Amino acid sequence: MRKLLASVVVLASVLAQGIVGALPVAAGIADVQIVGDSITQMAAGHLRHNLEDTGRVRYVTHISGRGGTTLADNLPVVQGALGRGWDWVVELGTNDALGGNPNWQHDLGAVVDALVGERCVVFVTVGTRLPRGAAVARDIDLALYYATLTHRNMHLAAWGDIQYRDRTWLLHDRIHPTRRGA
Repeated sequence: MRKLLASVVVLASVLAQGIVGALPVAAGIADVQIVGDSITQMAAGHLRHNLEDTGRVRYVTHISGRGGTTLADNLPVVQGALGRGWDWVVELGTNDALGGNPNWQHDLGAVVDALVGERCVVFVTVGTRLPRGAAVARDIDLALYYATLTHRNMHLAAWGDIQYRDRTWLLHDRIHPTRRGA
């Protein structure tokens, strides 16, 4: 599972270099900002380790993973790191879905709007198999899909449903990664 998430970050860099091509990666080093909730927080150590040297690019990771946070809670984090020429991975929306956030559309729109000018953004889906909030999760994932259709710098990784392929990747809460899944 962690190799797959590392692949998401590699994808972000490759897409940024090959499709958008605004800023070349110098000397095989690239910066990536990863913004997420407790899922990112729990996987942060593995992300750093796996992205240190992927063979092609050495990633300098900037990870903000905070448990229990929503899209709106993370908007200041996103806004604070804009304009640096970094690639982005955004793993947010789980707590909005679990909590039935009635403002998720507005909050997601604010995050998408903030990232429009960035080189490359990969959104990680929430997934539709959450123990609760699956309908909101589906709607968030659909909105993320539409954002990728209208913004060339935005891409989607269907992580939210991939994580359910192996039961050993998730804790019993079916949300957070195990050590193996991180």
